[in-house]
Amino acid sequence: MMRQISSLLTILLLTSCQENPFYSAINCQELSLDMQKEKLARIEENYRKNSQDEFKVLLLSDPQTRPGHLDKTVLRLTENNDFAFAMLLGDLTENGIAREFDWVCTSLKKLNIPVFPVIGNHDAIGFGKELWQKYIGSYDYTIDFLDTRMLAYNDNAFEFEIHEPNFDWIADNVDVEKRNIVASHIPPSVDVHTQLEVEKFISNLESIGVQNTIHGHHHKFKYWQVQEGIKHHITSAFQKGEYYSIMTVKRDVVEFENCYKDTCWKPTLLAY
Repeated sequence: MMRQISSLLTILLLTSCQENPFYSAINCQELSLDMQKEKLARIEENYRKNSQDEFKVLLLSDPQTRPGHLDKTVLRLTENNDFAFAMLLGDLTENGIAREFDWVCTSLKKLNIPVFPVIGNHDAIGFGKELWQKYIGSYDYTIDFLDTRMLAYNDNAFEFEIHEPNFDWIADNVDVEKRNIVASHIPPSVDVHTQLEVEKFISNLESIGVQNTIHGHHHKFKYWQVQEGIKHHITSAFQKGEYYSIMTVKRDVVEFENCYKDTCWKPTLLAY
């Protein structure tokens, strides 16, 4: 109840003074998937020219009610940025209104690398669905970089009435010639899905050769594996502070580091 009241007050404040909640004072083209893919193609060309086959991805998640933490992290990382691109793993906003997308836009423009947002459950409330499609693009999409394909999919069951993750879309879009990494806001664990749905989905992913998944939503770091299968990683939330993760993609392995401000550490892989 208190959270609902807080969200209502936020909407009232941000839409006061006769402001249109769709109004955007910031040019949010910087969140456009098409624009980000064009930037990434130029970066990939440089990697290939230099015969680089290893790259780093910055993983960010859940800035929603803490745009200040996001902005401080972005400014810190801009000074020492050797990332190929970044993934923002959902909940850019708390209430799905334009001003919140503006805040995120303003920060992410400073990174000077492509940033690919994944839709979160909070991004799909309010005006979020309309704003997402207007400023960002599809809910499900792929990114290709060197020998890796990233598959970002919408797994927000309640907001979209999704009873099971859309495995058919993932299966249709994997590249069997590449490493495939799957990304969504909500991880494949019992949350919005049943245990049976989770087990079925993970089994399906394993059947098409997926080895890693990346997520947000739970607001804390976690890295786990079930019976030597797929390795799943969750990035902590900006709601908790200036947290982020680094994913290093090498020829034969994907490695993770979890970070707070300037301090990073390798997570322990939990076995279930």
